[in-house]
Amino acid sequence: MTLLTIVQAATMAINLPRPVSVIGSTDPQVMTLLQLAQNTGRDLAREWPWQKLTVRRTFSALAQIGQTGEPPVDYDRFAVAQRIWDQTRRTWLVGPLNPDEWDQVLTSPVATYPSKWCMLGGVIQIYPIPAVTDQFTYTYITENWVHAASGGNTPVWMADTDTALMPERLLEYALIWRWKQAKGLDYAEDMTTYEREREKCQARDRGPRTINTTAPPPFPDNFFPSLINY
Repeated sequence: MTLLTIVQAATMAINLPRPVSVIGSTDPQVMTLLQLAQNTGRDLAREWPWQKLTVRRTFSALAQIGQTGEPPVDYDRFAVAQRIWDQTRRTWLVGPLNPDEWDQVLTSPVATYPSKWCMLGGVIQIYPIPAVTDQFTYTYITENWVHAASGGNTPVWMADTDTALMPERLLEYALIWRWKQAKGLDYAEDMTTYEREREKCQARDRGPRTINTTAPPPFPDNFFPSLINY
């Protein structure tokens, strides 16, 4: 489904004329539905780590504490319990540290491994200063929840033929109850339908995880908080 077909489906449910276009329309009802579609998509993107919005990123380090350009411009947030992995040393970085912990790391007379990290000014900070040969990997959630018909992904609807990277049916249900709410109509049943569909979509998005209580984990934890040389 595209933006146009999502809005057309919603208008049929709320007994409005079926629009032939959404972007650029001067019809007040269609303009309201477009704004609701923007708000709904943004809210859905922020409230759940949809797998289509989950990006795995590997970067080569800069020889400085602040890793300029990390995370990239489409970054919205880190995945839950996210770690930054040091591919060179095959371990993960300790963090994210809060500002006070970070100051303590920077003023420590001894730099130890695993490295530490935090976010300052929207930029990943790593200490000790990595070498340009070091590589790191992490996962983040992008803010770009729309696939543009012209190519690439964006955080807003740009054309009638754009598609969502989240379940379109969910967007349709959301438009119905949000439009009724905006018009002062009874929307309780429609919102309940939407919430049930949202739960189903979220459950299908990643699937259940099987926990094996007899097998060991795929890799050991970092039991020693420093690098051992021998």
